[in-house]
Amino acid sequence: MDEMAPADQQSTSLAPPLVGMGRRLLIFGLLGPAIGWVVMALLLMIPAVQSLGAVSRMLMLTVGVLPIAYVIGLIPAIITGLFDALFAEQRVKWRPVWTAVAGFFATLLTVTLPGWVIGTVSPGALLYCALGAISGFLCAALCADPKRR
Repeated sequence: MDEMAPADQQSTSLAPPLVGMGRRLLIFGLLGPAIGWVVMALLLMIPAVQSLGAVSRMLMLTVGVLPIAYVIGLIPAIITGLFDALFAEQRVKWRPVWTAVAGFFATLLTVTLPGWVIGTVSPGALLYCALGAISGFLCAALCADPKRR
């Protein structure tokens, strides 16, 4: 009675990866661009700290830019989430670090490189890639299996 039928074994063996992948892509898709936006907003506020009025204007500006962060950052975030799923499946050591590297290159290939090709992005745009790396690292850390910690 303790044994499960073959159909039950098959359904339970397929469910965890699909559920894990959906959760992972949800975390990367929802939080990845938002984390990049928060880091960029904090970096932009460093020079504005000298004046209180500048900080409030900067906050209003960054809140208005949040939807653009999702337009620009959603595709690299999903690609990074797919790489994180691959790394998790292969049980790669230092998975958040490797996911950060994947986030850097996903942002490079989908955001920065096309801008360079059409001539609209400056060399300083590699900072966008750093945002992808930071987002990838933090999202991968959030996706970590609590049992393996």
